[in-house]
Amino acid sequence: MDGRSLEHGLGWSDLVEHVVHEVRKPLAANKAYAEILADDVSGPLNPAQREHVETILSSNARLEQQVDSLYELLAVFLGRERIDQAEQLDLSQLCHRVQGLLSKAFEDKGVRISARFQEGLCLPAADEMRLQRTLWRLLDNALRVSEPGSHVQLELEQVDDRAVFTVEDEGPGFAPEAKSQCFDLVRQRERPMGGGVGVSLHLCRAAVEAHGGDIVVTNKSCGGAKVTLELPMVSPEACAHTSQRADGTL
Repeated sequence: MDGRSLEHGLGWSDLVEHVVHEVRKPLAANKAYAEILADDVSGPLNPAQREHVETILSSNARLEQQVDSLYELLAVFLGRERIDQAEQLDLSQLCHRVQGLLSKAFEDKGVRISARFQEGLCLPAADEMRLQRTLWRLLDNALRVSEPGSHVQLELEQVDDRAVFTVEDEGPGFAPEAKSQCFDLVRQRERPMGGGVGVSLHLCRAAVEAHGGDIVVTNKSCGGAKVTLELPMVSPEACAHTSQRADGTL
């Protein structure tokens, strides 16, 4: 692949796939060795050392999400969007996991995150990793625009036959002209006072729509932004019944 082929748009997707593949390998190694240290395999860590290891793991997880976003964006460009490895997904567990992935980043910036999850909500067929990246992006965007000492709220509840996620922050909110463009890959704008959303919201919308859902952004009357994500779901009873069948216990 030479410069001319890239200039004419030929082979660039292969280049991106190659870069993503090559970056993922050292990230996986970094994570594995950091987890070995965190588990005291090489001996107990003192508090300062443990904090350093936690920072390594948190930063590594953030970079992994960014690399996955790059690959997902490539799929959007090439029209390869699909739901991979669709399986039943417990949404409250998903929320707990994403909150845990970002807890260190929130702590380091001095931003408080609180959560309220309705238990027992699930999707019958979902791409778990894609939805995990979607929630991660929404919380990460909220963290970026939040000042130290402020608060971000994550909620999950059932409304009729849909699972509804909301992420609220106390940042500057969306400028009026930006709200209609924030999902547009080409015309996205930064929120005032920094904290650009990049391609995050475009990828969020693509993932949500692939699952038959919807996502909207609004500004709160008291200040800050609110992102609402809705996904069609099955009842908790059906979810439990499906889990029993999967375990072979009827």
